[in-house]
Amino acid sequence: MDYGHSLLGEFHLDPAIRHLNHGSFGAVPKSVLAAAQGYQIEAERRASTFFREAYHRLLGERLALVARCYGGAAEDWAFVENATAASNAVFLSERLGPGDEVLFTSAIYGAVRKAVVHWLGGRGVKVTELPLALPVEDPSQVVALVAAALRPQVKLLVIDHITSTSALELPVAEIAALCRANGTRVFVDGAHAPGQIALDVPALGADYYTGNAHKWQFAPKGCGVLWVRPGLGGEVHPTTISHGYGTGLQGEFNWIGTRDASAWFAFAEAVEAHARLGGAEAMARNRALAAEAGAMIAEAFGTPISGPPGMRAAMATVLLPLGAGAESERYHREISARYGMEACLMPWGERLAVRISAQVYNEMEDYEALVAALRDYFEYN
Repeated sequence: MDYGHSLLGEFHLDPAIRHLNHGSFGAVPKSVLAAAQGYQIEAERRASTFFREAYHRLLGERLALVARCYGGAAEDWAFVENATAASNAVFLSERLGPGDEVLFTSAIYGAVRKAVVHWLGGRGVKVTELPLALPVEDPSQVVALVAAALRPQVKLLVIDHITSTSALELPVAEIAALCRANGTRVFVDGAHAPGQIALDVPALGADYYTGNAHKWQFAPKGCGVLWVRPGLGGEVHPTTISHGYGTGLQGEFNWIGTRDASAWFAFAEAVEAHARLGGAEAMARNRALAAEAGAMIAEAFGTPISGPPGMRAAMATVLLPLGAGAESERYHREISARYGMEACLMPWGERLAVRISAQVYNEMEDYEALVAALRDYFEYN
């Protein structure tokens, strides 16, 4: 497989821009987007018949494919718009109240943190954030952090599979085993995992797992998945209750009213595109490229990466020798406009950090250009 800029033509990406932030919003191959548009047209041609017959058949077939890709049985999977929607559904459904406690680390995604505070903290559940200091030297640090906080009243742990800010792959299976022994349920936010790393979700030992197929799996925007441990499906409800209420996980999540489910239907074409563009080979290649690029950026600025190579996949977060992390959004806009590149700048405490992504269309030249742009923009030598 010839990786690099020659594959930009597979996507609608602007070839004049260096795209270094695949992890935030993904990129949809032209073939997959065309398939999604085809499903939209099919629905419009004969809407009444489509939604009564084809809609449910297509969803059933696609959820069976989700199970084949990520493990488990089809009936334990449901489609959602994104991982944030899944987290809201799970937190709303958890029957917790005063005297109970929920844990999460400081690496939690911001929107998920707010959902925890709203749905659980609003009911009087104690909300505890565990400070995960960066850089992390070894996965055992994360395990020890959670282990030290477990006690009988902890009923739920929210943990990232691959964290958004630090881009670290956390040892969720080991953590889930500790939680099971404590009687604590585990919700894994795997927003960045599908298509970036190989998955066998049931083997992780969690109670709930969510991921976004529209990031690394090449699905259209709005294609997320939710897995619920067998036996718990009837306890989890979507945030919008509709005709499927009381019929189980798929019955409730598949139909919350008339909607455009073309992104879900196109999951099949996304899986095909992922395989055609390298599949497991591409995931390994992207991991190696991210490691090489991250090391190069860290060496250029004399600063650390968020964690060791064994805890990283196709992304890397590097601390920069600069303050004013709160200005990261402005820096992003200005660097994007001035240098023609999409990179992810974010706060790391009071400092600034950059997170890179490595996808099949990237080359080392892209990251070298990023270093040059950062040096020029910040006038750093």
